[in-house]
Amino acid sequence: MAKKEQEMYEGMPVIEASDRKALEKKLEQMESRPEKVVVRISSRAKKIKESAFPLVEFAGIQAGLQLLKIVQTNDIAIVLIPDSVTEIGRGAFRGCTGLTSIVIPDSVTKIGEYAFGGCTGLTSIVIPDSVTEIGRDAFPENTEIIRK
Repeated sequence: MAKKEQEMYEGMPVIEASDRKALEKKLEQMESRPEKVVVRISSRAKKIKESAFPLVEFAGIQAGLQLLKIVQTNDIAIVLIPDSVTEIGRGAFRGCTGLTSIVIPDSVTKIGEYAFGGCTGLTSIVIPDSVTEIGRDAFPENTEIIRK
């Protein structure tokens, strides 16, 4: 049986994932881990949950202490959000420093606090008029926000 060819977008592999855990699982299955990826949120998703792609990940409990490990935060370059999503949760992509592009569809009405906080590679973002609620510090300070 022929191996399914990896979908590419702007020279980067496209990986469908709803959160960091799903992304990491799919990255582990690849022959070689790409430096940058494009994350496509499932077309069945209604909301990108709070802290979907966090800076730290729970790694277990040892001697009663929670162990956290820093995960790579510069590997997500582009996020493709389907029309089914109506809300981007608090801190959903916080600290994804490699994120340079995101397309927010007209279906989104709410962007939570710190949703893209610390995404220093995100220099401008187009926000549709459908977005009626934007949480505090949703974007880095120097991000140009363009309403359409």
